[in-house]
Amino acid sequence: MVSATATSQTHTIVNDTLYISGVSSDNDVAAHTYYNTFSDVEVSWHVLDVQIPDGWEYSFCFPICYSIGVTESTNEFPSNSQQYLNCHVYPNGFPGTGTIRMLIETDGVQQDVVTWMASFEDLSNTEVAHPSQITVQQSADELLMTSLPKEALVSLFDLNGRLVTSSRATNGRGAISTLSLKGLYILCVRSRNHLVFSRKIIIS
Repeated sequence: MVSATATSQTHTIVNDTLYISGVSSDNDVAAHTYYNTFSDVEVSWHVLDVQIPDGWEYSFCFPICYSIGVTESTNEFPSNSQQYLNCHVYPNGFPGTGTIRMLIETDGVQQDVVTWMASFEDLSNTEVAHPSQITVQQSADELLMTSLPKEALVSLFDLNGRLVTSSRATNGRGAISTLSLKGLYILCVRSRNHLVFSRKIIIS
């Protein structure tokens, strides 16, 4: 979804769909993108929709970091600038999945929606590996992954969110063919219908 959200030449948003994954014992996990300007702009933002488990909290940086509970703000950005935009999710010990959507309005006219999809597993009750344990190796024609959860589903998406290919892990190992593929993709691992790992992959 690179630069897909811009409706004119005033700005672009590098990625409007972001993935957050971890375990419920994690203190804070975040994912970020960038709001890039081509001209001076006035920006306002607010939380459009939140579907998260009870007990979770979240906060934003755009570009300054706001306290938990701040759900809207305004700012002015100069031309040819890059503004940091992220969302922190605090699971507070509660496993589950959730979605947070932010509406950004530029110059009172143009609207963009940035979505964060979050998933946190409870390792005490599942066989899911911590995302930090999962390894990815790239060869000439495939992506190899190890330390995967049992029977995990490994999927490769393009930047428009379309599924390119997928495979089921066996004995903690998974492989995705990259023949005829080139460019930037999103590699995702799901276990027990939860997203437990995501990473951007450049295939050359």
